[in-house]
Amino acid sequence: MPEGGARRGTSEKILIAIETFNGLSAIAGGVALMVRPDGAILHMPTSFLAGSPFVDYFIPGLLLTLFVGGGMLGSAMLLFQRHLYALELMMVTGAALVIFELVEFSIIGFNPMQVLYGGLGAVILGMAARRWLAEARPVRHALR
Repeated sequence: MPEGGARRGTSEKILIAIETFNGLSAIAGGVALMVRPDGAILHMPTSFLAGSPFVDYFIPGLLLTLFVGGGMLGSAMLLFQRHLYALELMMVTGAALVIFELVEFSIIGFNPMQVLYGGLGAVILGMAARRWLAEARPVRHALR
């Protein structure tokens, strides 16, 4: 990753922006689900949860807030600070968002927002992996 004083490239700015957007919207959605666990604020009836381990949306809202929202904002902050492991955390949070949306789809069925957020998770994963691979130094094999 560039030194702290180097200018930020376009991909770095895009990654920070997407992660920040996802983090803030996940926290907003999670808080809305915790405040009204019946799903009324987001127009999500609890009947969507039939067959799931949840009786209402409080626990899913808590998970969304803490893990998706907190993870996204945390990794955006680490990339902004150019932390050594920022790209690795971004790959993890991007993959986690894709998995979260797939699990949500399997529990409540299709919602167009799953495509948006799952797609953004895939973009984060792909962009972070591309930068990580470009910055990785070749490792010499011990037998060479």
